[in-house]
Amino acid sequence: MSNRIVIITPFYNPGEFLEQCVASLVTQRYDNYHIVFVDDASTDGAQDKLPKENPNVTIVRNDVRKTALENIHDAIMNHCKPDDI
Repeated sequence: MSNRIVIITPFYNPGEFLEQCVASLVTQRYDNYHIVFVDDASTDGAQDKLPKENPNVTIVRNDVRKTALENIHDAIMNHCKPDDI
């Protein structure tokens, strides 16, 4: 079996761009993937646009804003396996 590809997508108040991003990511042809959406304390209702019922998706919502690097590091450390790409 091929390695799982993990797509880490941190965002803050993405507006209209989030829906297009989500649609693009969840319609991939490669079957062994996982998406980690990191909502960095958005205030624009972005969390309502995320695919909550998709088994290939993990949603992380911060109560307070962090830096982009901290969000990416946390996602790698907490939601990726050693053999993930």
